[in-house]
Amino acid sequence: MNETLPMESHQDVELLLEEYARQLNSILLEIDFLLQRVQSKQDLVALSLDAFRNRMIRMNLYLSIGETPYLSARFWLQLSFALTQMVRRCHKLGVQYSHSRILWDERSEWNGRRKRRI
Repeated sequence: MNETLPMESHQDVELLLEEYARQLNSILLEIDFLLQRVQSKQDLVALSLDAFRNRMIRMNLYLSIGETPYLSARFWLQLSFALTQMVRRCHKLGVQYSHSRILWDERSEWNGRRKRRI
């Protein structure tokens, strides 16, 4: 069992180990490259999400700004409709009221109902 191996066998093993070391080094470099690509993709996705979030916030702001005149106009239209209905009701009953008198009477009637509930 104490045979000595020829020197060429040692050189073959040494060449194989050097080749494995080169392949391992190449694999490690490729892993680093892929990790950098993954990191850059994550950064790109984060920027895209930030941009999309900013667009949503801007759209929400525009909708809020545009909604204010709509709500104001809707309020005045509903008030006008309510006043028209009250005037028609008064005419059916044969009572002549001005718009300010109608508003005052309706408000008094509403406050009276509210006080009775309490």
